[in-house]
Amino acid sequence: MSDDTPPPKIEGTVSLDHESPVSDSKPVYKGKPMNFFRHMSAITGYGMTPESIEEYRRDFDDYYAERLCKRCEDNRDWLIQYKPP
Repeated sequence: MSDDTPPPKIEGTVSLDHESPVSDSKPVYKGKPMNFFRHMSAITGYGMTPESIEEYRRDFDDYYAERLCKRCEDNRDWLIQYKPP
């Protein structure tokens, strides 16, 4: 085994290679993970600049827009269907 070959990856471990693609984590929006840590950082503001908080808010709105619109439309349809006469 030469020194150039990386060690085999053991299943269930996380690669510490920071150049690995973000696509391994889910969900991802515009190359950035939409995960607990990004949500918590935005909520607390810890470790985020004002620009990154604004970027998170735009990404959040874009990422969840379809899901939120669908929920509103489903609720609207239910209300119309079961409204009192």
